[in-house]
Amino acid sequence: MNEQETRIDDEGKGSAFLTLQETADLLRLDYFTVYEYVQKGHLPCIKFGMGKKKTYRVDKRELEKWIDRHTVRRVENKANSILARLHGL
Repeated sequence: MNEQETRIDDEGKGSAFLTLQETADLLRLDYFTVYEYVQKGHLPCIKFGMGKKKTYRVDKRELEKWIDRHTVRRVENKANSILARLHGL
């Protein structure tokens, strides 16, 4: 990971997996938004159990990668450079 990528630091405590509620809290999203992302296959997770007994867990490493893929990178410097060149013509 480079400096711009997000790290989820557990300080060596707890599991390598998050519940959907923990994931929602971390992302500052509503639980049902995270649940919908999981149901639609947008957020990588592991499903345990079947039927009404199923539960989902999100791997912290996979969540870091997912956050990095979905982070909007600022391109202001490049845009400003292009605008400067256009105005210089």
